[in-house]
Amino acid sequence: MSECLTKNVDLTDELKQKLEENGELQKLRSQLRYQVFRCLHSRTENAGTSLSLESPKPECKPECNVIIDELIVEYLKYNGHIHTLSAFVLESSLRGSSENDLKNLDNPMQKTALPQIYRLI
Repeated sequence: MSECLTKNVDLTDELKQKLEENGELQKLRSQLRYQVFRCLHSRTENAGTSLSLESPKPECKPECNVIIDELIVEYLKYNGHIHTLSAFVLESSLRGSSENDLKNLDNPMQKTALPQIYRLI
């Protein structure tokens, strides 16, 4: 291997290690998975097809599912799982307030009141 190529490989390895250490590599991977899923979801939604072989979800969810989804959203926000939250909101078809809350999160690690789901345990 040439000296220039060796330096590039070393630099790449060092950069990857630094990004893994500070957690940025995991964030980038999460964001990439989310964006890929979002593109696939919007593409199939526009084509009127489903991403899976399962029957499509009904537009109107039973009230119980909506409550459970909101409890999960509250839990994910509280624990700073923002990338998981963004994928969950898209997959669960939660629209409106949950999506707006995602866009307006200034500090995802900011602790608010203890989520309701903790009180159930």
